Amino acid sequence: MTKQQKLILILFGIVDIIVIALMGRVVIKSIHGNQTISQQAQIPPCAQEILSALPHSMQPAVIWTDTELRLSLHVMYQSAEPPAESAQYLWEALDSLALTLTKGCPAPPTVTITVTAQGDRETCHHVIQTTGDSMMAWVQGTLSEADFISQARYRKLTASE
Repeated sequence: MTKQQKLILILFGIVDIIVIALMGRVVIKSIHGNQTISQQAQIPPCAQEILSALPHSMQPAVIWTDTELRLSLHVMYQSAEPPAESAQYLWEALDSLALTLTKGCPAPPTVTITVTAQGDRETCHHVIQTTGDSMMAWVQGTLSEADFISQARYRKLTASE
């Protein structure tokens, strides 16, 4: 082997070591990046509590912060239009939330629950918004169901496809 061939082999070896080191750095950074993502994806205990209280078939989603609670459910129907009874899912969500609140989770100042009832041609959104104080009073029994309903805001939005 000539001196020039040895030099080329040494250079290739150095280039290989540099490439392997760079690949190792990329792998290590991606592992640390995945840990950061998984830490951010942890669900707070109160949000997890209400998600576990609702059927997965309703595709529950929740945002629970110190200032607001947003709970949404999505129900699909095989009919052209969702039935009027789909609004009853608001009560199922309210009952699940009440159970969660009795387990020590604090009610934020604003509580919004949305049920999206989707038919083949029409989608209906049932939305109820109330205060955390009203919610807690209803849960604790110091506010009647009728008074709770009168204090809450209900809207029904319909969209045709």
